[in-house]
Amino acid sequence: MNDSPQTKLCPDCNAELPLEEFGICKARSDGRNLYCKTHCRKRVYDFRARRRDYNATRKRLAAEAKRNMEAAAKAIKPAAPIILSRNEKVLRAVKDGCRTLGEIGNATKLYKEDLYDALTLLLLDTREIATEMDGNTRVYFPRVQFQVPPQSFQPAQSFTQLLIGSLGPRRNTRGSRR
Repeated sequence: MNDSPQTKLCPDCNAELPLEEFGICKARSDGRNLYCKTHCRKRVYDFRARRRDYNATRKRLAAEAKRNMEAAAKAIKPAAPIILSRNEKVLRAVKDGCRTLGEIGNATKLYKEDLYDALTLLLLDTREIATEMDGNTRVYFPRVQFQVPPQSFQPAQSFTQLLIGSLGPRRNTRGSRR
């Protein structure tokens, strides 16, 4: 290949060229670039052109994606997350069919202390759930609440009748009737 140390083969043009046609590269053993100066310039120019096209395409696609995402965000309004209190979680679990303490705990993912506090509140304070023993297992269930029909209100015929009905006969301070 190399007839003399004054020439070198360029892999792009497959020609023996004088060493002056190759740029300096101290990293290589012969101290010259692999490609001749003409092909190095061409490679750099081609790379920069491809890079410009790539960056322009990437910028255009990113802008389109951003516009599409903004349009989709305007079209779909996200629902606000439902945040339930521990009492509401336990009540919902019992209404959904969880009966034992373990089932309620698995459904609500609450710590034992929080679970016990919520069950206590729902059993004793609000009385929304009830409990009974089934063998050795305590079973929880929603308390059936009956709707009481509203009683019809009949207003008194006069203010005096209303006053007499609510106060009754008047007495003086000594205890005798007037």
